[in-house]
Amino acid sequence: MKIKLGMRTLKTGLGIYLAFFISNLMGLEKGALAAITAVVGMQPSLKSSIKTIKNQLLATIIGCIIALFVAYYFQGNLVAVALAAMITIWLCVYLGWQDSIILSVITLILVGEATRGDFFTVAQNRITMIFIGLSVAFALNLLIPPKHTSRLIEKVDELRQTFEIFYHQCIDDILKSVFLSREEVKSRTQKIKNLMEEARAIYVLSIDSKLGYDEYKEKDTYFLFRKSINAIQSNLERLLEIHRSIVLAPNDEAHVEIREIIHDYLTSIFIYHQKIYDHILFGKPLEERIKNEFAEKEKLVETRILTMVNHAQDLGPLHYYNMVAEGQRIMNKAWSLVEDKERFDIQVEKKV
Repeated sequence: MKIKLGMRTLKTGLGIYLAFFISNLMGLEKGALAAITAVVGMQPSLKSSIKTIKNQLLATIIGCIIALFVAYYFQGNLVAVALAAMITIWLCVYLGWQDSIILSVITLILVGEATRGDFFTVAQNRITMIFIGLSVAFALNLLIPPKHTSRLIEKVDELRQTFEIFYHQCIDDILKSVFLSREEVKSRTQKIKNLMEEARAIYVLSIDSKLGYDEYKEKDTYFLFRKSINAIQSNLERLLEIHRSIVLAPNDEAHVEIREIIHDYLTSIFIYHQKIYDHILFGKPLEERIKNEFAEKEKLVETRILTMVNHAQDLGPLHYYNMVAEGQRIMNKAWSLVEDKERFDIQVEKKV
C-alpha cells in the first residue's frame, strides 16, 4: 500500500515545531498547549481555518473568564472545576462553537486548577500559548494555502469514468435478451451518487480555500467543475430512463434493425461524452467536426424513429423514441459544458 504525506500533514508538523519554538523563545514553560492549538487551527481550507480560529479565540476567552472566577473563589476545587466545565460546554454548544469545546475546556482546567496565588500568571501564560498556536496555524494556512484543485480534477474524472462505464453497460442491453439486474443497476447508481458527494465535498474545500470567492458569480475553472458534476447527476437520471425504455421496448425479430441503429447512436454519445469531459478537465482539443457529425446521426435516427412511431399499431415504439430523446438530453448537457468553457477561455484571453 502506497502512502504519501499530504501538504496538510506537513504543515501540521511544521506548525507543532513552530509553536514549541516560539513558546520556548518567549520563556513559556511547556509549549504543549500552543502546539495543540496549532493542530486544532490547521483546517483543510482557509475559510474553515478562519472560522475555527475565530471560534477558538471566543471560546477560549469564555473558558478563561470562567476559569478565573473558579480559581479566585474556589482555589482549584475539583468539583467547582468540573461544574465550570459543564457550563463552558453548554455555552459553546448554545453559541454553535462545538469545534471549540475541547480547547475551551482544556483552558478552563489548566487555569481553574491553579492556586489563588499564581492563577493570573497561569492564565496569562495559557492564553499567550493559545494565541501563539492559533497565529501559527493561521499564518501557515495563509502562506501555504490548501490546494485541492488536482484532487478535484481526479475525483471528477473518476466520477465521469464510472458514469461512462455504467452508461456503456446500460446501452449494451439494447442488443441483449438478458438485461442488467435491478440490484446491479441500483448498486452502480449508488456508487455514482457516492462519487458525486465526494466530488462536491472536494469542490467545497477548493472554493473555501479562495477568500472572497462567490461560486454563483465567478465563471472560472471551478464553475466548470461544479457544472460538470451537476451534469453527470442530471445525466444519470437520463441514463436510468434510457435503460428503463430498453427493458420495456419490443425485443423481437422485427425490431432488431432499429435496436442496432439506436445502439450505434447511443454509442456515439458515449464517445462524444468522453471527448467533451477530456476537453473540460484536461484541456484536450475538441474537434469542431464532432458536433456536425452528431447532428447528422441525430437527424437520421430521429427520422427513422418518427416513421416507426407513425406506422405503429401500439405504443411499443415510443420506448425507442424515449431512448433517443433522453440521449439528446445527455448530449445537450455535454454541449452546454463546452459552450461554458469557450466563454471562459474568451474571458481569460481578454484579461491577458
